[in-house]
Amino acid sequence: MVRGLIWLAGALALAGLFLLALSGICGNPGSFPALSRYFCNRPLPAPLRPAPPGEPAAPSR
Repeated sequence: MVRGLIWLAGALALAGLFLLALSGICGNPGSFPALSRYFCNRPLPAPLRPAPPGEPAAPSR
């Protein structure tokens, strides 16, 4: 019985760590773009590109 409770607590702890890891991946999609595309349901931000010569740079956010 005790062994089963320890196993259950360990499985719940691993599930919690997995959810925290997914939260981190979805919070910062630039670090793991392939995982973010697979697990997160929002589009990735567009990559930043320098402005072409002769055009003003885009304002920073």
